[in-house]
Amino acid sequence: IYARAWPDRASLNHYLKQHFGPDRLRQWLKQGEDQHALEGMLFSELALMVVDKKLFARHYVRIFNDASALTLTLFAESRTTLTLFAESRTTLRMFLDDCRLARNEVIARQPLTSAQLMLLNVQYQQIVRPIQRAYAEKRTRVNPASFLLADERELRQFWETARLKDRQAGGDKHEISESIEPPRKRPPRTPEEREQLISGALWGGVGVMTYCDRYDRLAS
Repeated sequence: IYARAWPDRASLNHYLKQHFGPDRLRQWLKQGEDQHALEGMLFSELALMVVDKKLFARHYVRIFNDASALTLTLFAESRTTLTLFAESRTTLRMFLDDCRLARNEVIARQPLTSAQLMLLNVQYQQIVRPIQRAYAEKRTRVNPASFLLADERELRQFWETARLKDRQAGGDKHEISESIEPPRKRPPRTPEEREQLISGALWGGVGVMTYCDRYDRLAS
């Protein structure tokens, strides 16, 4: 689905370098399979690439803008459908963050409770439904149903790889952000720091001039 925003790796890497910084990009490329940055990302980082305010409005709102696309079905005495937030992007972000928490439990080999499983199943259906509809209408090339065809061996390999990446990254501990925060730039120098820098440059210049003067005397 990221191909809607970045049709090739060059454009993707350029965006990641510009918005996350070269260090993060190098880390993702190193951890990803076949030097693919997306393969090296944490789940929360992948989710952020969809729910970021600007990216969502520019590339994904047409998929998730259906009023019935992101709702939560509550099972009690009667079946009730509830839209958590007026903005579909916010609802999607909260659903994905619940998925992140459940994913962390599975990676840690902790069993999910029946309530967690029910919630995860409902949220998965709500997230996937608009994408499946877009695929049926030929608005995306992503077919979510195809990912459910994995056999036991593929699933086992998937979780082994996920656990390895999780250990390398130190865990996926942080809530999915509202928007991408650009890499922090060095804060402006204080007057004291500027004075020290100028003094150091002047002393360096004096040293060079003294050395050149002595060299000229010896040469003569």
